[in-house]
Amino acid sequence: MAFDWSEYLNLAKKLASEATTSAHREAELRGSIHLPYYAAFNLAKKHLQDKLGQSIPTRGDAHK
Repeated sequence: MAFDWSEYLNLAKKLASEATTSAHREAELRGSIHLPYYAAFNLAKKHLQDKLGQSIPTRGDAHK
């Protein structure tokens, strides 16, 4: 089963809207920032592969 990367966007929205004043607030806000980046990167990667037949290198620096 393929992961639905748009779920990262949904989670980011939830984290941002529910960020509390607790000790977890910074983690919630950081999550709400980095999750959309990975969602966008992986959705774009999937589009390139599925629609355009291009592949992105699998090494860790492919997103730089």
